[in-house]
Amino acid sequence: MKIMAERTEPLSLAGAYLRTLRESAGLSLREPGPMIGMSYAYLQQLESGSRQLTLPKLKRLVQILGGDLEEAVRLHRIDIGV
Repeated sequence: MKIMAERTEPLSLAGAYLRTLRESAGLSLREPGPMIGMSYAYLQQLESGSRQLTLPKLKRLVQILGGDLEEAVRLHRIDIGV
């Protein structure tokens, strides 16, 4: 029987980064969505890693949240294995 190690890192590094930016800005999950045409549920899925970020959406979210675009893209590339 193969035993799987417990996963300790977030499912999405870019999603975790976005969550940190959003929380640092004092925004709820519901606030940034309307600024870019994204639902609360969709943003929650992006942050949790259950939905893959597209680069355009990542860029827009980082701009709104005042983050470092280069860092977000670097984390996104790790997430998708590039």
